[in-house]
Amino acid sequence: MPNQMSKLLVPFGEHFPGRVTIKGTMVMSKIKERFEKYDLLERAKQCPFKQFFLAPPMQASGVLIHQLLLRKVKSQNPAELQFFIGDSNLRFGLGEFALITALNCAKDLDIVKYKSMSSSMRLRETYLNNIAFVRSSELEAAFLNCEEKEDVWKLGLCYLVDGLLMAQESSTKIMMDMLSIVENEEEFFNYPWGRRSYERTLIDYTDPSNKKFKVNDPCKPNPFRKIDPIQLDTFRRWLAGLIDNRKPIQLPTGDASTRFFFHIQTPWKWLADEHIDAAFRLIRERLWLFPKTYRKKVTLADTVYVACMNGRWDAFRRTSNKVKFLWDDQLTDYAKRDADHFQRGWAEVEEVYYPLNIGANH
Repeated sequence: MPNQMSKLLVPFGEHFPGRVTIKGTMVMSKIKERFEKYDLLERAKQCPFKQFFLAPPMQASGVLIHQLLLRKVKSQNPAELQFFIGDSNLRFGLGEFALITALNCAKDLDIVKYKSMSSSMRLRETYLNNIAFVRSSELEAAFLNCEEKEDVWKLGLCYLVDGLLMAQESSTKIMMDMLSIVENEEEFFNYPWGRRSYERTLIDYTDPSNKKFKVNDPCKPNPFRKIDPIQLDTFRRWLAGLIDNRKPIQLPTGDASTRFFFHIQTPWKWLADEHIDAAFRLIRERLWLFPKTYRKKVTLADTVYVACMNGRWDAFRRTSNKVKFLWDDQLTDYAKRDADHFQRGWAEVEEVYYPLNIGANH
């Protein structure tokens, strides 16, 4: 499998915490409220943007979208998006965007024609003080304060394009020709707003602070931190049988009875697989949660991996056709990223550590 992780547009080691702001729900809520006030809602449900008025309120996860965008990889086609998910590259292009949004994503129409239509400055003169450049926040204010029904409709369409389809920040300048094109409703809806909106999704996703990506730990790890005396006393009482110890303790790697802990405390006694796996799991968790403190790009496999590898290696050596030899999914899955078990994908790291059982002893 090619090392796609190394082709991430935002390198894995430079991923940053954050969430994507979902503005569309708020924009549509304001438009629907104004359109309903001026009896324009039914008209909106019949226009080419009707899908946004008929659909229920959108539920989206900003955190999930943020994580998806961090997994963008460079595509040979600059007009599409690709994401590295699992062990595959998933593509998202204009066709998928058009299918989901039902917007006009046709090729650009005659720009000269649209420029010639963009001579009317009525909306700008009436509601925006005839200023040369209008910002998104100023367009929103004009729409919310307008009291002329037909102009509420036109400003509302412009606000939908700017706030929903273009998803502009409040301080961003709007497309000024839009205020003129909307005077001709038919031509306004013939404009390929879907293509314009899709082009906005092709912008690189970077840290909004415009600073070097930082890797931060959720807290400062302290290996010398004292153990909670109450918890330690409870554990000792459980171990000594002073409290019911018939039920084992649930560790992330499995059940641990008193025998598990007495084994660790016994001098010169070899550790069992269950002890090694519990220790490696704890180390993996620390590496995962504190990337700034533990900067080395490594991952650790457990004893099950070694057992699987030994078995498959013996089979591989015995086969006559090594090219067509099939490796078990259980073995190859170890090379994949598994956040639930704090397991980094092997494509992300520089070294892989695993325990070796030599002479039946660890």
